[in-house]
Amino acid sequence: MHDDFPRSGRDERVLTPGQLNTLARDLLESAFPLVWVEGELGNVTRPASGHLYFTLKDARAQVRCALFKPKSQWLRFQPREGLRVLARGRLTLYEARGDYQLVLDTLEEAGEGALRRAFEELKARLAAEGLFDAARKRPLPAFVRRLAVITSPTGAVIRDIASVLGRRFPLVEVDLLPAQVQGATAAAQIAAVLLIAITALMVMEQKSRGRSRYYAVGARTRLQESMRLGGLHAWLASAFCALPVLLGFIVPVAILLRLMLGEETLQLSERYLGWFKNSILLASITAVIAIVICVLLAYAARVTKSRLQAASNRVVSMGYAVPGAVIAVGILIPLARLDAWASEHGVKMLLTGSVAALVYAYLVRFLAVSYQTVQAGLVKITPTMDASARVLGHGLVSMLAKVHAPLLWRSVVTAGLLVFVDVIKELPATLTIRPFNFDTLAVITYQLAADERLGEAALPAFTIVMIALIPVGVLARSIAKAER
Repeated sequence: MHDDFPRSGRDERVLTPGQLNTLARDLLESAFPLVWVEGELGNVTRPASGHLYFTLKDARAQVRCALFKPKSQWLRFQPREGLRVLARGRLTLYEARGDYQLVLDTLEEAGEGALRRAFEELKARLAAEGLFDAARKRPLPAFVRRLAVITSPTGAVIRDIASVLGRRFPLVEVDLLPAQVQGATAAAQIAAVLLIAITALMVMEQKSRGRSRYYAVGARTRLQESMRLGGLHAWLASAFCALPVLLGFIVPVAILLRLMLGEETLQLSERYLGWFKNSILLASITAVIAIVICVLLAYAARVTKSRLQAASNRVVSMGYAVPGAVIAVGILIPLARLDAWASEHGVKMLLTGSVAALVYAYLVRFLAVSYQTVQAGLVKITPTMDASARVLGHGLVSMLAKVHAPLLWRSVVTAGLLVFVDVIKELPATLTIRPFNFDTLAVITYQLAADERLGEAALPAFTIVMIALIPVGVLARSIAKAER
């Protein structure tokens, strides 16, 4: 055997098998997006862990596949040898053995009749478990007066509901909110109905408050007298207050640290730094834009007091009540049509799957957080303060700089930090709109956890937790200063 390189004095880096497999895995995962593969099942195994392992093959080749629990439990059919399937997943490399494999998130039967066979298999399995027995059915509540149903007005679902209610409870009122439940426009219609429902709730809340306005009577709120506990009462109160912190923060963080320190994958690789940079970039851009918009909106509402401005601010406040996936659907549809129009007219423009579209989605989602925080700070500046400043000869610019800015800057910084953290941990909108191969800490944490690579998911998850502590620390410090 010939060796073209001397065994000493090499300039090349010498890798261990583990380092080589890690580099190969990173190349695979960064080069390939989600892929669909069609083939026949072979070597199907399901160990006690509940995971599903098999190979997908055709006449020329085969590839190892893994479908991890709980996704393997949600299959609507029974995987078996020779069955032709469609699989979607991400290419990766199992470092311990150096095996190239496909980690799946979707597995379904291929060919016509697959959905019907899945339905019949599910129906037979549930019937065998006795879930369709009359004894297991729960009656409708006795005092239901009105039901709201979101479904297709021409589908079988609403007819079944009307038939059953007509026989068993004819006095109940049914409100039908029309929406497609399948097809290309189903997601948009369901999102629109949810948005209408949220709007109605917000209007009702505004009506209940009427024209009430509240102003703080001073820069500091009056604190209630504290009560000092002793003995058993002090221990019980301390334990009661510490329990949420222990179970909701300390224990999860300890688990993350154990996963991180117990894995050889704990390293600040270029890919991790890329996820961190993408997350910080998106969060910073969105926070700055959100602060500017919210300060302008809050002052516009304070100065103009017009109904149009008040209505606009209420619309801004709706975003936080809407799920991120709904916002993503509402943004993608018009942007896709705009891209199609631009392409037809020879304009080179791509808004769908861009950073601009993603930042826009974040603004729609989180403007309410920053607006309410800025508005809460602005309430401390009473109309009498403005009047006193004018009497003392201060103009608009001078009043903003010497009266408003010192009282408002903490609220503005807090608003920016809250938006910053919300963007860092936002998953549905990011997962739907993000540009190709543009991963954030939240996205990569979800993907690694879905593949049950918990040791690797621990580092980005821990990073998100640490970033989320920033506004908590700022707010705690502000509260402590106010109490002094």
